[in-house]
Parts: sequence; C-alpha cells; structure tokens
Amino acid sequence: MRIDEGHDVWLSARTARHRVRVGALATAVAAALVGCSVAGGPGGEAGAADPSSAPSTAAPTATGDAGAATDSSTSAAGPTTAVTDPSSWATYRSERYDLTVGYPPGWTVEPAVRDWTWEQDARTPTPEGMEGFSSPEGDIFVTVFSVPFDQEKETREDVLAWAQDYCEAGTEPCTDLEDRALELCVEKRDCHPGLLVPFATDVQAFFTGGHYNGQLVVASVWRNDSNITVQQRYGSFQTLLEGFLATMDVWPAPTGASR
Repeated sequence: MRIDEGHDVWLSARTARHRVRVGALATAVAAALVGCSVAGGPGGEAGAADPSSAPSTAAPTATGDAGAATDSSTSAAGPTTAVTDPSSWATYRSERYDLTVGYPPGWTVEPAVRDWTWEQDARTPTPEGMEGFSSPEGDIFVTVFSVPFDQEKETREDVLAWAQDYCEAGTEPCTDLEDRALELCVEKRDCHPGLLVPFATDVQAFFTGGHYNGQLVVASVWRNDSNITVQQRYGSFQTLLEGFLATMDVWPAPTGASR
C-alpha cells in the first residue's frame, strides 16, 4: 500500500475515534442538563488533562488527551518560538512504550490503545498502535511507537535494515534509503544509532540504544512539505520532527560522527 493511502486509512480511523469521543461528550452534556452527575473529562474519558491548568512540564499518563485549544501563536508570518522551541512544549509519558515525548502548545494527544505489531500495522498505518499528536488545525499528525529490538543489534546497519523492511512493507520510495537518511544520535555524548528518512508524503525517524535499550523507536510526521501551512507554522516537516526528537534526547549527528 502507498503511504498516502495508508495515511488516509490512518486519518479515517482517527476521525472515527474522534466521533466516538464527540458522541460521548454530547451524551454527557445531555445528562448534565437533566441533572445527572457525569464523571470524567471531555469526550467521556476520565482523567483528560486540562491544558489551561497544567504547566508545560506536566507529564500526562497514557490515557486522556492533553488539550486541543487553538494555538494563537502561529500565523502566516512564519514559525514562532512557542511552536519551534521544544523547551516550551508540554510532556507526555507513554507507559505503553516506556518513553517520554514533548509536543507543541495547543496540540492534542491521541494515546495508543494497543501495542504496534508488524502484522497489523506495517502495511496499513492506523492510530490504534501509535501514540499520536495532532496539530490544533487537525492537518498534521505525529506518531511515536516502539518495537522490541535485540540490544546486540545496536548498529546503524541494523537500524537501516529494519527501516528498509518497514519501508518495503508499506511506504515509498524505498530506493537509495541510505543515501537519503540523515544520521541521528540518541544521547549526544554516546551517539547511539538513528536515522531520519524523508519519504513521499511523510518524514520518519528510527533509533535505538541509550534511553531506548531493547527497543527500536519510530517517530513520524504524516504530511508533506508542499503543504504551505506547514512551512508557515513550522518551517518544514523535518524541522518539526527534529523538535519532537529533541524532547526525546535524539539529535542530528555531528558531521563525521562514527558508528
């Protein structure tokens, strides 16, 4: 399946989940109007975070949203510090994948509801197995998940081999993957291996080691730089993804870094 088709499936599934939450919220409001006491936060989910009351360093659990308020700091004039500076971002803790990731002001967290598996998700990306983050406008989606990975395979070549298999299962283009990949470092000093790879309609990063021993993490931005609003708000998808990666202690490798 082409990745743009996969993204349509991803978006349809996410929209279906959103409709369920909206329906739950409507039911809760109706119940309140007739005097019923309704527990839980927006969308009928207990524990939904209120972004107006939490500091940017708060760590939501893997259940509940982290707010979906419109971010007024972005405009057609170009990227702003509040959006592009990860130090101002909120923090999300994924208990499912044992990792922490930051996300920009005003974005919404869409927690995974099950583990990512090759059989269910490699060919047709869906949100159920990924920790998801959506922009206030709903036009950009970032996902993060991990899979078990042999600690003895903590090399650039092993990460590249996994990324190549992943690409051939449902992404494109898969030719010259090594030539297109940007080297990454998990932890600047130790520089455990990672790669950032642009594809036809998304940018994805693959990394392991250090904080992520025993797992390979995949972080993705599901839109393409031809979207002018992305350029205005974030500069590029690569810039946006690098912001997410910085919150995970993953950085562009210095020139000439050895593996």
